[in-house]
Amino acid sequence: MRERQGVSQNELARLLGVSQGYVSRCETGDLRLDIVQIHAFCDALNVPFLELMEQYESALNQLHKQSRK
Repeated sequence: MRERQGVSQNELARLLGVSQGYVSRCETGDLRLDIVQIHAFCDALNVPFLELMEQYESALNQLHKQSRK
């Protein structure tokens, strides 16, 4: 989401009120986010939360289909 919008990690960190390192660790999977944190990321990037969840579910379904082959 962030990269598609051309937002830097520093800018997203500023919008969230966190460090750039925090954003980086979230993106690399070093930190797992809870639903409240994911919602904050969506708000900061002006992405509807439900839209993100639909994209996530679609990606998971694709992975499951590929793993069955």
